[in-house]
Amino acid sequence: MATIDIEERRQIVITIRAAAKHAGLLRLDDALEQVLDFLRVADEAKLAIATPQQDFHWYLLKASTQSPLTVTAIAEPVTPGANVSMQAGAVKEATARAFRHVTAGEPLPGWVTPSGASAFKSLLARSANGVDSMSIDFHDQGGMVVIDHAVAAKALPQFASYFEDEIIPTRTAYGEIEGQLLVAGLWYKKPALLIRTSLYGDVWCVLGPELVEKWADETKVSSVWKSRRLIFSGRLIYKKGGKLARIEAETVRERDGGRVTIQDLLDPEFTAGFDPVAYIERLHEGGLG
Repeated sequence: MATIDIEERRQIVITIRAAAKHAGLLRLDDALEQVLDFLRVADEAKLAIATPQQDFHWYLLKASTQSPLTVTAIAEPVTPGANVSMQAGAVKEATARAFRHVTAGEPLPGWVTPSGASAFKSLLARSANGVDSMSIDFHDQGGMVVIDHAVAAKALPQFASYFEDEIIPTRTAYGEIEGQLLVAGLWYKKPALLIRTSLYGDVWCVLGPELVEKWADETKVSSVWKSRRLIFSGRLIYKKGGKLARIEAETVRERDGGRVTIQDLLDPEFTAGFDPVAYIERLHEGGLG
């Protein structure tokens, strides 16, 4: 069996075929949106897996000029010279699993946000109508996934429940959010920190006046907290549907990242020198007072 080379590990090939009723012609918007919706799902897998040091973007490597439309995307590192082959492979595997689950009528993975679910639904809706079939070649990191009319029709009904939360109105709450610091910068000309959270993806944390005074120097923030996990307290601004839009931070602290072992939890003096059996017997008899 041939082994996949390093460059193919970073590639995904997407092929889209037109429905016969459209004389083999693809609507341009259908074709492009189909590719974009797929990449939206793949980017959510990346948010759940990738670290800032191994972050990457999908770039167009090549595309066909005739039907069927074939697009080859390749993962290129955000940091020049970084090796993202393993990270891209892991993202491809997670994305392939998600598509296999959905096309089998199974629930979406936990890392898919409402935005990702919407992309899934739109992709399947086109596959049930204007697009005859869509195949995604993940190479060795997930194999081939094919979505045709029958597959799309089977998978679409499950998405009704995913959008019930759209009735959730915009709201503001007070609480804490934990995330990994990505960058210090500006949000609509206000000093802010961009963090990556496990539940909401990348979120801007707008700094309150006291925090601005303390951490106004971007260099200081980056040098002290870059890539570390932080806990922000303050106003949590949610968009319609429950998506966290931003945090208006009042306090920020670093999470204690120290490792805890079982030895750290053991108290050798807990039984006052008795073996466990004798200690329990004395405890039941009231002889420990």
